[in-house]
Amino acid sequence: MRRALCGINARRLVLIAPTMLILWMGWQHRWTADDAFINFRIVKQLENGHGLVFNIGDRVEAGTSPLWIFILATLDKFLPITLEWIAAIVALGSTVLGLRAAIAGTQQLVGRTMSTTTWTLPIGALIYVALPPAWDFATSGLESGLSVLWIGCSWYLLARHASRDAGRPPTYLLPVLLSLGPLIRPDFAVITIVFLAGVLTLSGRDRSRLLRLGIVTFIVPVVYEVFRAGYFGNLVPNTAIAKEGSSASWHQGWLYLCDLIGTYRLFLVVPAALLVFGWNALRRYRRPQRHISATHRAAITCLVAGLLHGLLIVRVGGDFMHGRLLLPSLLLLLLPIFVAPVRDVLWVAATAVCAWAALCAGTFHTPYSTAASAGGPPQPFDAIDPTSHIADERLVYLRMSGARHPVALSSYREHIWVQGGRYLSGIASADKPHLYLDGASRARLASPPLPLRAEYRGNGVAYVGAMGLISYVAQRDMRIVDRFGLSEPLSSHQRRLVLGRPGHEKDLPVAWIIAAYTPPDTALPKGVREEDVRAARHALTCGSFPELINAAQRPLTVGRFFSNIGHSFTLYGFRFPTDPIAAERGLCP
Repeated sequence: MRRALCGINARRLVLIAPTMLILWMGWQHRWTADDAFINFRIVKQLENGHGLVFNIGDRVEAGTSPLWIFILATLDKFLPITLEWIAAIVALGSTVLGLRAAIAGTQQLVGRTMSTTTWTLPIGALIYVALPPAWDFATSGLESGLSVLWIGCSWYLLARHASRDAGRPPTYLLPVLLSLGPLIRPDFAVITIVFLAGVLTLSGRDRSRLLRLGIVTFIVPVVYEVFRAGYFGNLVPNTAIAKEGSSASWHQGWLYLCDLIGTYRLFLVVPAALLVFGWNALRRYRRPQRHISATHRAAITCLVAGLLHGLLIVRVGGDFMHGRLLLPSLLLLLLPIFVAPVRDVLWVAATAVCAWAALCAGTFHTPYSTAASAGGPPQPFDAIDPTSHIADERLVYLRMSGARHPVALSSYREHIWVQGGRYLSGIASADKPHLYLDGASRARLASPPLPLRAEYRGNGVAYVGAMGLISYVAQRDMRIVDRFGLSEPLSSHQRRLVLGRPGHEKDLPVAWIIAAYTPPDTALPKGVREEDVRAARHALTCGSFPELINAAQRPLTVGRFFSNIGHSFTLYGFRFPTDPIAAERGLCP
């Protein structure tokens, strides 16, 4: 009896081992990315009654995940710790809970075999938690942890329905949960649609009930899309416009895919594990009497969702952070074998997976993670691949901060971006606001600040490159305008001229900012041509430019809300030449 109980406890410990591993490694790799401070600034603006905005009086959707922002804003109201630590702890907790839900979901399909010869082992879970990017983005301050929680819980509810109640409509909890996907990330709409299709194939033929399930799934995304169009005047987040999320960048996406699957040999491990353990598990799934059983359809749903989501990420060019956007795709592909029955010869395969996991965790790494500058210590930007522009982002920020775990703002207090934010706060004047240009904007910060047009109130405008840390330190009523277009519609709506580092391919010439924010008689800084500024001023009065500016900056009345909805389709597709003279020639009669 005691031996049997020990065996059962050992098997349970094995099943919770992956969640304990991700908890430990995620905590050891805790950090906060510069992009997370973009979300934090939006949270503070929301808490202070300025709306879901990055800059006061400028309705631009600079955040990718509205649900993550709302969660942080809610918790920040009640918890006595800094927003950075709230984000880190909630993200890590969400990752752990999401993986535990995923394990429980697959267990429902496989069943619990307690014989002396068969164990149920967390094969797929081990593959996922052995990946260093999974450790890095268990925190980071971004929505990655929330993504794992959503996928894990969605899979748990789908698997429960397939293993228990197939042929009958599910409760509304699953479609309600699925409806939140596009609010976590826009690309999760693909997963929501595929999972809904899977639910419908498992839910019988009651058409009225199926229709209600579809309505429940899409009501939240549709309502938010109407809000987005009316409030922001666009159909997608401004970040998607900046990154040209609707355009194809297959070559860069292929580099991004190879950067992940090549580094950790996933092109061998994942297909082999799916083939060996997946085939064995499918034969053991419950209800084997059906031609394609409900449990088989649930597994197929995950595989299709993972493949389509991965294809979408590759199509848009991936991301500049190593592995981040492909982690959800990989998680979906592994869910059918997140736990798998192992006996006889399969112990050899399980041992091979464990050996690979040990190598992955301790040996495999990207070449740029160990690169160093010639004749000196490694620098932050040495951790960026010069060919693909993909970065070991956590390592970049470890080197920037000099801290082992740079979570809080205080960890970056000596960094140039934080110092820049302090500088802007120190020189800003509510009586005489100015336009400040950083050194990377082709104008020197040391040059005199430029006067602002009368309609731009507050503590001035700063035109910067990296916009997270500097904006969070600067005063909330200072308008932070970024070159790459995450918070600035002028930057995001310019045409993309080159394919390079995702999210950093558009770089708005400073002439446009001077034209948009300063009066006509402004003395120009060195290096800025007067003819460019003159052409930009004229172009801003032509084409869709006036409506683009009005949609974001005019007071939000009922009329403006519906006007924004009407213009959102046009503004979504509006692009202008980066060269001011070419833009004037093309837009102005």
